[in-house]
Amino acid sequence: MIPASGNCWNAFIFDNFESGVFPSLLWSTSGDGSWFIDDKKTIGGSYSIRSPDMSDLEGFYSLAQSNATIVTCTDFSGGSLLLNILAGFTTSSVDFLSISIDGRRVITIVDGTEEFSTVSIQISSGRHIIDFSYNQNYIIPNLSELFPSISDNFFGAGVVWLDNVSITPGPAVADYSPCLIGYCEITLSDECFMKYKLNVTEESLSVELLYNGIGWLGWAISNDGAMEESEAVIGFPVHGSAPQKYYLGGKSTSLVVPMEEDKQTLIDVQVMVFDDPDQTAM
Repeated sequence: MIPASGNCWNAFIFDNFESGVFPSLLWSTSGDGSWFIDDKKTIGGSYSIRSPDMSDLEGFYSLAQSNATIVTCTDFSGGSLLLNILAGFTTSSVDFLSISIDGRRVITIVDGTEEFSTVSIQISSGRHIIDFSYNQNYIIPNLSELFPSISDNFFGAGVVWLDNVSITPGPAVADYSPCLIGYCEITLSDECFMKYKLNVTEESLSVELLYNGIGWLGWAISNDGAMEESEAVIGFPVHGSAPQKYYLGGKSTSLVVPMEEDKQTLIDVQVMVFDDPDQTAM
């Protein structure tokens, strides 16, 4: 580990936790339990850090959150955060790991992984607070009903391990997209949110839309950015209904027509509508 001034991260910082000490001067930990040094799951060394087991705090199904945090220095010139993540989630809980920069969540990992995965995230210049947050059952209301698939592949100890964390100045040092192992998040408006994940093996894209209200939801791909002559997925606010793929032939509703049966290739799709609070998800 290379020390940085003022207990913040600057250029050319690398921490493989082989000192066996955590938190060090460059890290802090907070929340419901503390992250700590562990030797059970590592990548090429003797130690990593892992999130605490929070299942016994107030009963297994209690809401709990624990953070490991680093801060970049004010004179940080910008670059890539590179790290290795192994996520083990239990089948009986709804847990996830989120990585946030200055309070804005940039990646959410909800699926358990059997091996460490490498993630690279671009960071702009200046001072930033970067939180690695393990969340136990700490989900928006109705999430298990909104997206039933998020609990299908959970396994293991219900914890997360991090190893070989580095910050490198300049452009991304490797072509590792965080959207390959977890859901990237986009705020479309104050009321509408989108999450997506690239499934390389299946050659598919997983997309989740959430609207804080009752209404139809749509998502489209276009070659030129225009809506006309593009394909869209549209779901209407009927609980339990299945969205369909549509051809957008023009701006008139009469020109928005369902695509042929052999082109209805959506998998595991459903519209969910809830009240108290009003929400529509697809």
